[in-house]
Amino acid sequence: MKHVVLLVGGPSAEREISLLSAKDIEIVLTEIGYRVTVIDPSQNSLLDALHLLKPDLVYNAMHGTYGEDGLVQSLLELARVPYTHSGVLSSAISMNKIMAKKLVSACGINVPRSFEMDASECFKLIQAEKALPISGAVVIKPIAQGSTLGIFLMRNEEDREYIIKKSKEWNFGKNLLIEEYINGTELTVAVLHGKPLGVLELAVADGDLLDYNAKYFSEKVEYIIPAKVPTEIYERAMEYSASVHRELMCKTISRIDLRFDKDEYSADPEKGLYFLEINTHPGMLLGHSFVPKIAESVGISFKNIIKSIVEDASCEYTDILNIAKL
Repeated sequence: MKHVVLLVGGPSAEREISLLSAKDIEIVLTEIGYRVTVIDPSQNSLLDALHLLKPDLVYNAMHGTYGEDGLVQSLLELARVPYTHSGVLSSAISMNKIMAKKLVSACGINVPRSFEMDASECFKLIQAEKALPISGAVVIKPIAQGSTLGIFLMRNEEDREYIIKKSKEWNFGKNLLIEEYINGTELTVAVLHGKPLGVLELAVADGDLLDYNAKYFSEKVEYIIPAKVPTEIYERAMEYSASVHRELMCKTISRIDLRFDKDEYSADPEKGLYFLEINTHPGMLLGHSFVPKIAESVGISFKNIIKSIVEDASCEYTDILNIAKL
């Protein structure tokens, strides 16, 4: 019986979601036939634990900082323990919204205009009612963070006042990203082994912004599968997502978030669809996470998703050595 270490929790702001989703993952891993040891790196020394346990592989169920930004992947490479999801470079690039957008844009895929700025300076400009580097409605978000944490939408005075109030709680880094707001439909695509599975449309009942609470704890979010968009846009979303997964060197599974502006598309069929970001560690919280919903819609069970992820575990260091021997 193979021994799997299941990494959960961690020190990031997404710790809660990791702990919740890891419960379902642990159940499935046990059903498949693995011996599972759960480790929370915020409470344990990871390298010491791995040296003591000597697992066959690690299932990384952590999210956000440390879990999906290349840091824990680097530790696992040093320990030479096979692990799930994407490798060091892919994780680091994908987590950084600025770097990911640059590479995706270079592939000919539309991305919103964006500008990196010191967070305190940004909030000072907003409070003083001065112009931001990007005019019109904007989205303000952390550069490297997931689960829509720390994200603001500014379209009007009410939004501005809310941001001023909440800016005192900002703890997502010195700099932030100001991004052009694409008015339209929120889309997300699950990619498994390089193949896009389907496009899900998200409709938030009480506003245009899908924030952390709406994403995981609200019943006001409507999940529409398949997305009710023009066939051409549906196919383009699938094509974009496969390209992003490949170009950012993702392994096994990813989720690509997009935005569709139907008015822009009506004026010019070549426009209207924008890449927002990629998640190399998509959530697996049953009932709320998008990837299990999309997979289920095409006949892939939650159990088979987890099985695919764990069976694809590897170590880039070992892969490089094997290539060198050829």
